[in-house]
Amino acid sequence: ATFYRFIVTADDQHRYEYVRGWIMQQQAGGTFRHSRLGQRFVKFFEMQLDEKIWAANGPDRGIDTGKTVRYADASIERLGAADGSLRGISPPLFFSARSVGRESSGA
Repeated sequence: ATFYRFIVTADDQHRYEYVRGWIMQQQAGGTFRHSRLGQRFVKFFEMQLDEKIWAANGPDRGIDTGKTVRYADASIERLGAADGSLRGISPPLFFSARSVGRESSGA
């Protein structure tokens, strides 16, 4: 509950995750490729799942596993969460892209 109170008031220029009792600042944003990959997974989930049963979510939906709260690039969860809820509880599937190495900024 403390983490969610923090998130509501936190600076929206940063991304935070909860990991085993610690609030960790994560990198906000990502590469164009990373963003497109997450979008493709959300689109794929939406096309494959019954929208009357499932919701496909992007990176703004928290995933609460008990020990951590993460913000995956894409996830699915069963419908039924309150409209104002900030998290999904252990969704059956989520996807997080991880960078293997440093990429050029393209600047």
